[in-house]
Amino acid sequence: MKLVLGAIGVAVLLGYLGGGRLSNLGAVKVRWPQLAMAGMLLQVIPAPRAVAWLGVPMLVLSFLLLGAFALANVRLPGFAVLLVGVLLNLLPIALNDGMPVTVGALRAAGETRSISQMDPSGGVRYHLAGPHERLVALGDSIGGRWPVHYVVSAGDLLIFLSLMAFVVWAMRRKPRMLSHRVPVQAGEAI
Repeated sequence: MKLVLGAIGVAVLLGYLGGGRLSNLGAVKVRWPQLAMAGMLLQVIPAPRAVAWLGVPMLVLSFLLLGAFALANVRLPGFAVLLVGVLLNLLPIALNDGMPVTVGALRAAGETRSISQMDPSGGVRYHLAGPHERLVALGDSIGGRWPVHYVVSAGDLLIFLSLMAFVVWAMRRKPRMLSHRVPVQAGEAI
């Protein structure tokens, strides 16, 4: 979540540097924002311990909701890339009963906690990638330590870039002005 907020913060800065205004962002009409809110909420709330098996279905549902949101707004800049990023995350989660995380990414991030300590669902949604996993390269296989310690997937990177592109575009766009057309009489100067 820190990286998403950081990406949006950088995008706002770039939007301002490009002559944009934050108020322009608020004027953009996106369809079904409730789907995005519900999808993000499902990713951060833990599954109750009594029904921990719900962790992966909640994660899959979150990406389906985010995908529906991206599809509903695909006409807006960045949303086609957002849809691809969501699908690239959904594939390894659905095929592996959760997101596989590579040891290399964890080491690159300097992560010393176990996955069960990192995952709010107690390690149900994310698991250490093993030899039987499919599409591990699309899982959380990219790690680093700057500006914060992170472990992400290629899909996550596309999601971050698409959000940044949308925010910068929205801030720099010219809002549509409502115009009142006044009929011009023949022979009048305009």
